[in-house]
Amino acid sequence: MPADLIPAPGYEAMNSDRLGIPAQKAERVSWRASRAYRFNVEPGFVLLATVPPPPDVPGGWSMLLMAHDARDGAGTYLRGAWWLGPGTWEHPVRAFSQFVGKFGVRLATEQNEGIFYLDSPGEIPPQPVGIRLDDVELHALPQTRQFAGPIGWAWCFGIDRRKHRGYLQAIEGSH
Repeated sequence: MPADLIPAPGYEAMNSDRLGIPAQKAERVSWRASRAYRFNVEPGFVLLATVPPPPDVPGGWSMLLMAHDARDGAGTYLRGAWWLGPGTWEHPVRAFSQFVGKFGVRLATEQNEGIFYLDSPGEIPPQPVGIRLDDVELHALPQTRQFAGPIGWAWCFGIDRRKHRGYLQAIEGSH
């Protein structure tokens, strides 16, 4: 992961409760990322990384980080950081897939419905279905092409914050 991660607009609000991860903490622990995977999107790339628990904290929690760099000179933005719970996740793509599979919400466009979109045309990103918008952490990166301008959305998914926080509270309560 890059050394400097700029929190994306709205990052602090999504992580304002006691189970959230402040941007400074996510940036500080990103240097311990065991692996990072880069996925090209238009424009730039998305980075996924897993951070193992601190070696000096038995039973510590792993973290999943997601960053986006549009390659426009503005830097790399921290888009998401989530506690995965105890244990170590070696493969960021598997951790991300399982995380979205467990806590992702259904999103819909006029054409289809799913929990993850790599590319989605249209003026608005896929929207959550059957859940209060206040409970959803929606991630949608604007997609543009040089000389074509905005063409839709890349890397779209939503996380059910209540379900994820409930899971973390259950783990916390069992220790």
